[in-house]
Amino acid sequence: MIEILYTILQKPIPPKLFREYFEQLPTILKNKTLRYRKWKDKHSHLLGKLLLKKGLQKINETSITLDDIKYDKYARPYFNNEIDFNISHSGKYIICAISRETKLGIDIELKKGINFAHFKTEMTKKQWAEIFASENPNLMFLKYWTIKESVSKAIGLGLEIPLSEIFIDNNIASYRNKKWYITELNIDKEYSSHLATENKIDKKIVKIDKF
Repeated sequence: MIEILYTILQKPIPPKLFREYFEQLPTILKNKTLRYRKWKDKHSHLLGKLLLKKGLQKINETSITLDDIKYDKYARPYFNNEIDFNISHSGKYIICAISRETKLGIDIELKKGINFAHFKTEMTKKQWAEIFASENPNLMFLKYWTIKESVSKAIGLGLEIPLSEIFIDNNIASYRNKKWYITELNIDKEYSSHLATENKIDKKIVKIDKF
């Protein structure tokens, strides 16, 4: 099972509640949270880690806590080889996926106008042709973008992965002959969101309001 948890952040968390949430983090994550200058980034980082904490509870993990987060050489956070997780945020949403059964990546993006010139090297010629031939090129671009980002995050090599080398065929994406299963997450019609997984596994989506 893949547990997908999300929450909504539309305005700053009240100071008293922020302190209550903040105290749930280990020191290293507190320091990471405080490095963000913009309140939106700071509060999103905090809630993302609290979603992860809830996710550990959802998969009945009692021996691991947020204190056990480590970072590989590509700065991808992880616990161990048995549990994989990924966090994304955009606009008012923060979302986290966690599972014991598969490697995964998740991405969410607010649907908005795109300056395609900034991304000309990120898509294949075929993908650009499909984007511009669609009824809504912005939406098609964001569909491909969130799929590619979710795959890239699942692989975990950071900027080492050229997004133009991620190919997409319906609900299957591939990078260097390795397949990834793609699931569209219909959380909000104003957002594009996709999950990439190494294996086909059932998913559960839960909205979290209290931490």
